[in-house]
Amino acid sequence: MFASIFSRDPTKDFGYEIQDPVHSYNGCSFWALHKAVKKGTSEEFSVFVYDAQKQGDSWLSAAKSSMKRLKTMRHPNILTFVDGLETDKVVYMVTESVTPLMEYIQKLTKKSDHLLSWGLLQVAKALSFFNETANLAHHNVSVNSVFVNKAGEWKLGGLDYVTPADSDSAPSLGHLKGYLEPPEYTKGGGGRRNGEKWSADMWGYGILIYEVFKGTIPSRDALQQINNLPELVRPHYPALIATNPKSRTSPSEFIKVCTANRGFFHNNVIDSMAFLDEIQLKSAEEKGRFFGKLSELVESLPEEMCTYRVLPQLITTFEFGPADNSMLPILLKLGKGLKDEEYQKRVIPVVVKLFSSTDRGTRMQLLQQMKFYIDHLSNSIVNTQIFPHIVNGFLDTNPAIREETVKSVVLLAPKLNSKNMNEEVMKHFARVQAKDEQGSIRTNTTVCIGKVAPCLNPDVRLKVLVSAFSRALRDPFPPCRVSGAVGFAVTYEFFSLNDVAARVLPSLCAALTDVDKEVRDQVFKSTKLFLDRLEKVSEKPELKDEMEAKVNAGGVNIVNAAANWAGWAVSSLQAKFTKAKTTDGASDGPNAKPTEGGESPANRSPKAAVRSSGTPSVESNFAPSPLASESVDDWLSSQETKSTFPSSSSTAFVSNSSDGWDDADWNSPIDALPANKAGGLPVISPPPPPSNRLKSSNANPFADLNNDDIFSAPKTSVKPAGASGQLKTSYNPQPAVASSTTKKATTPQQNGSWDSWDTWDTKDQPGLLKPTPVKPVPTNKSMKLTPKKPDFT
Repeated sequence: MFASIFSRDPTKDFGYEIQDPVHSYNGCSFWALHKAVKKGTSEEFSVFVYDAQKQGDSWLSAAKSSMKRLKTMRHPNILTFVDGLETDKVVYMVTESVTPLMEYIQKLTKKSDHLLSWGLLQVAKALSFFNETANLAHHNVSVNSVFVNKAGEWKLGGLDYVTPADSDSAPSLGHLKGYLEPPEYTKGGGGRRNGEKWSADMWGYGILIYEVFKGTIPSRDALQQINNLPELVRPHYPALIATNPKSRTSPSEFIKVCTANRGFFHNNVIDSMAFLDEIQLKSAEEKGRFFGKLSELVESLPEEMCTYRVLPQLITTFEFGPADNSMLPILLKLGKGLKDEEYQKRVIPVVVKLFSSTDRGTRMQLLQQMKFYIDHLSNSIVNTQIFPHIVNGFLDTNPAIREETVKSVVLLAPKLNSKNMNEEVMKHFARVQAKDEQGSIRTNTTVCIGKVAPCLNPDVRLKVLVSAFSRALRDPFPPCRVSGAVGFAVTYEFFSLNDVAARVLPSLCAALTDVDKEVRDQVFKSTKLFLDRLEKVSEKPELKDEMEAKVNAGGVNIVNAAANWAGWAVSSLQAKFTKAKTTDGASDGPNAKPTEGGESPANRSPKAAVRSSGTPSVESNFAPSPLASESVDDWLSSQETKSTFPSSSSTAFVSNSSDGWDDADWNSPIDALPANKAGGLPVISPPPPPSNRLKSSNANPFADLNNDDIFSAPKTSVKPAGASGQLKTSYNPQPAVASSTTKKATTPQQNGSWDSWDTWDTKDQPGLLKPTPVKPVPTNKSMKLTPKKPDFT
């Protein structure tokens, strides 16, 4: 048993799964380079493998020495050692995930001299550490010993032939692919004593520069052809490949001369990378200037370099210092290159932290850039950590914040739970659509309601769509009325045929005579759409189930159904209606007044100018307004029953007791009548009409035939007259009040004013139909009406 334990192959317990070999590295060293991942994770690494069974034992000791040396060498520009395994037959050396330099250059799509010079600067710093600090000689400086990690950083590897700098011996590397020995090595190896400790390595560095820009060097004579090298490096290049080893410049001196006077090592890429390394020490003013240029810079950098080099530095700045919201757009843009697991670990915590910020500029940036990170947010994070901060934006005093908050719901809707989506969001939408003074915000709210309709529960959806779009059709802002008509059309599949006939068509027909032609055109299109559906079912009743298939479908986390709605996009509406400027003093809000020319907001064309929301100041704090002391009006409020919003001084029909969706019965008024359920006709018994509206000069309540409101006759009581179906009506007028009496504001329950299509029923009297008495009769007469027997055939 013990023999089997000690004879177990340790490579089987190796913590890394070795994958495909990197073929471009074959022949460059006695190592074989493989890709690898850590077992149990998806984290990527590179593994240098030496297998004595395949390659012999001649280099086994060198491989072990090389791994030991790399393990002890820690420098930002030297290949990072991670793990290793040694046996009598195999050596595994695990490092950070890297790519051989020449393969990296060949695949580089955004190649530039500035980017390559940054990599060469890193190699020069590594040689300065080797030769001048550690007093070592590398001997193997070439394209085969340089690797590039995911961040685009060049790392010096190949520590297989390192010796002390004062050693007289020099290994012969002529067997390596593409290696060109220094000229002093060809003289029996004795020429090295006459050179400096960096002479051999700087010769190799000169060859490296040539091959980076011009490819593999054919011979030593080709080194004199430097016309194809960057102009800034030409004056200093001969000092690297001088025949006399003592004439070759040191690494630190080469870095110094190439950095001075905007030289080879002084450009935008190198300066930006150096700034990122020291960003924690920079002032807010310096950071602001840097971030202003960073967006342009990243366009010229490889994607992996932006993701793994620039992005981590920005995230660190957010975590350990005061965040500048100007860097947020580029942070989110660069985060797109991360895998989902990395994004969740590195970017999402920053986003969640920023949503708690009270700075308006930061909040605006988060809302505008939501499309870049919304797909990476989990439902739990959205509902518990993001949404509580989002809703504050509905109440913000800055119009731009309110508008972006409304638009963000389209992206958030698929991830919100039922309570947040069907209760909280709809409550705020109802308030914004009814009370917001900005016409563009009310318009975009209507658009968003249509876009998120698939995510609403069926019982809530019918209430919301009918009331919201009906209210939009009565808005004083023409584009909002257009959006209401379009809203009915694009959500047609969520209405049953009964709802179409009883609720949708009446609302649309009331807008067929709108003063604006664009509104009328869209209303006619929507009306025809619904009439065609009704006509098809009338001809073929079997189509009813097919047409109502999605009526009860709810809570679907899909809002892409609105993607192809022509002219139905928040961005297009905003661009169309919010970029122009209004006339000074004009207003498009609910309390808008006519301009000097007599033009009221209700009569403006859809192309009329509206106020721009403006851009919030970055320095201002995000301080949402507290909720109003009164309850939020729902879409049932009879305040919205006219084509214009009444001013605060004339809110005779506003019910302050309204507190949400449940304040009214949303069922069809005809279906809800108790008499209909019993199989008979209803009795309509009106309450006493308001005395201040009665006129003693007219005893006939139907005398005004030009009145457009078919329900504005005095309320009557209709009772079934037995099986014969005869009707009996009665009317009980009240004494008139003197004209000098002051008019008092009343609620719908007081005066029976129900001229809104979406407020026919109430909880208190769910079975009564309450028309508005606009032509009262004198108090000294009574009238008995006997209507004709209804024909139900």
